[in-house]
Amino acid sequence: MTVKCDADRRADGELARYVTAKEPWFLDAYQRAWEWADAVHWRP
Repeated sequence: MTVKCDADRRADGELARYVTAKEPWFLDAYQRAWEWADAVHWRP
């Protein structure tokens, strides 16, 4: 939630800036999800 609030504050009401501010978190989360999936041998 902190990431979302910080992104909202930095975006100053502009959706594109908000999305850009949140993107690093999503990229990191995506990588961590794949690492977890590999570690537990999870497959879709």
